[in-house]
Amino acid sequence: MIFFACWLGMGARTFAAEVPPEPVVEEVVVYADHRVVIAKDRIIQSLRAHGFTQRIERDDVTILRHGSPWRGEVHLHDDGRFDLRRQPVRVEGREMPWASRNSAGAWAGCLLWPYLCVRPAGQLYSRRRHQGGQDQTMGVLDDNVEEWQEALADRAHGEQLEALPERLQSLWDEGIALGSDGHLSTYPERRDALYDYWASRTETRWGEDVRALVVGFVRSVVQDSPHPFPAEESAWLEVKGDAP
Repeated sequence: MIFFACWLGMGARTFAAEVPPEPVVEEVVVYADHRVVIAKDRIIQSLRAHGFTQRIERDDVTILRHGSPWRGEVHLHDDGRFDLRRQPVRVEGREMPWASRNSAGAWAGCLLWPYLCVRPAGQLYSRRRHQGGQDQTMGVLDDNVEEWQEALADRAHGEQLEALPERLQSLWDEGIALGSDGHLSTYPERRDALYDYWASRTETRWGEDVRALVVGFVRSVVQDSPHPFPAEESAWLEVKGDAP
């Protein structure tokens, strides 16, 4: 019985040792992806509620077009930028009594009344009226764009954290400089590069995450190597604030 209990204990320890650590950074990135989608959808739904009912997807931009041409259209870029523009001149199969918009019957009507199918859209409205439409649209966007852009920043930060351990390892093992094509041939140069990278991070929650990762790498890899930071140069590894 005692042998069986010991065997169970040894098995439990072995199993626990084989369980891989949770991919924390990957979970952060996936969560950030979800936040980006939700935040962008809130913008789109808010615009739709204010008359931007036509949605067009083009490569890395989503276009929301208002039903009233003078209100223009909004371009939401995947990188967080947005533009307010006049609606372009376009040709479309206008809705007819016998056909819906852009149907075969509507396009047939264009052959009979071609002038009905050319829409000058926002090009004919005065600059003052167009500006008034943009001001109204900005009032709609202000409530949600900041959340979307912050979610994009979080996602980019998560991707940076995910890639950083490998970059730090390449710096230390091979001398591949961070953020450039340079090569650092000596270990003192590599130590300086690690410190400079740590010290140059911004005083934000994103910067503090990167600093903590750099400190963790130095403590676990560099300080256990034959080329650690000398004691007089390692005080920054014990603090979380600014560089000394």
